[in-house]
Amino acid sequence: RAGATEGLVIAGFAAFLPKQIENQFSISPVWSALLMGLITVPAGGGGTFLGGYLIKKLKLNCANIIKMCLIMTTISAFFTSCFLLSCPNLAFAGVTTQYRREVLKDSAKEMTNLTDGVGRSYLGMQLQSSCNVGCGCSKLNYEPICGADGILYYSPCFAGCLEEYHLNQVKIYTNCSCIDKQLFDSGDAPDATNLMCKSTCHYLSYFVGLCFVLMLFTFLSTMPALSATLRCVRDDQRSFA
Repeated sequence: RAGATEGLVIAGFAAFLPKQIENQFSISPVWSALLMGLITVPAGGGGTFLGGYLIKKLKLNCANIIKMCLIMTTISAFFTSCFLLSCPNLAFAGVTTQYRREVLKDSAKEMTNLTDGVGRSYLGMQLQSSCNVGCGCSKLNYEPICGADGILYYSPCFAGCLEEYHLNQVKIYTNCSCIDKQLFDSGDAPDATNLMCKSTCHYLSYFVGLCFVLMLFTFLSTMPALSATLRCVRDDQRSFA
């Protein structure tokens, strides 16, 4: 059961940790997957090797191996606090912030706090604005882009972009009616790109370090736990352990 639980945790890390890093720290999927590899491969391989080496080097008996597993598991549980580190959401036009060129008369009413019937409030989602009302945009086409104003837009259509071209595998958008880059002194920079907007959060390095230690101590108890299991069962039942 312990092995199955540990395997479930590791499988969950492999499946969802890249997406967790991508969403919480606003980085691209490529960098997220790369960081995942930098965390799991050295920590997993090193922890597994080090756990077996310590058993052999210290010549631990079964009772001491179990104590070692308990200590390593307790330490790894402490470092799960790394998941408390998170960054604020990026400004998302029509979701968490208003369009900067919003000029509809009733826009203030549409974007004010609404209630859900039980006293809680939330920001009304209004992707359509005066700058993209004639574009015929569909919410089915989710293709987020980052504007020169540092705001994330649902798609080039909702940003009111009329022109698109490619530069070094990056999509460049110009003539975007919802983005006023002159307000941000962006010079010759394009109105928007399909890259992630830069985040002002600096917790990523701390998260990577803590997560590395977490993975290291998680795998550090793998070989000792297996060794203790094999030593606790009879020889004719070890194939079932």
